[in-house]
Amino acid sequence: MSQAATKVDATSQAAEPATSAVSETPAEPAPAAPARDPMPRGMRIGESVFDIAYLLYDLVAGITFFSLAAGRTAFVLYGLLALVLGAGDAFHLVPRVQMHLFGVRDDTQARLGRGTQVASVTMTVFYVLLYLIWLQLFPGVGAPAAIGALMLPKTLTYMWMIAMGLQLLPVL
Repeated sequence: MSQAATKVDATSQAAEPATSAVSETPAEPAPAAPARDPMPRGMRIGESVFDIAYLLYDLVAGITFFSLAAGRTAFVLYGLLALVLGAGDAFHLVPRVQMHLFGVRDDTQARLGRGTQVASVTMTVFYVLLYLIWLQLFPGVGAPAAIGALMLPKTLTYMWMIAMGLQLLPVL
């Protein structure tokens, strides 16, 4: 072997322990910034302002109905209807606003999915309250035949729950 080859071998061997020492104690990676959703910034801000305004409007409307009810059942039901609607929508709108303004986090999709599920269930309660309001306001008039269509969200929610359960079959 030539002297040049020996020097290269000695240099590479000397460098190996230093490399392996570095690889034994890897540096902690810097936390990644939350990803942004693909919607343009102006649209994200606009939708967030709209969602927040809607939730505040709904809250004020519910409180107003309760405060002006004066024992009238229809107004109490309207107040309850407004609060149920707003509370259910808040479950998917608040994570959406957070995503738009602060970025996508690891749990964003799970929170949006759970929020949509809660909103679906509260929509069923909303439609039942709407039916009760109808009965209060129009006692002599039977409910229209289309009132059955109002129960469609409940049916779809049940179908969604069944579909989720079917996905568990291979796991369990």
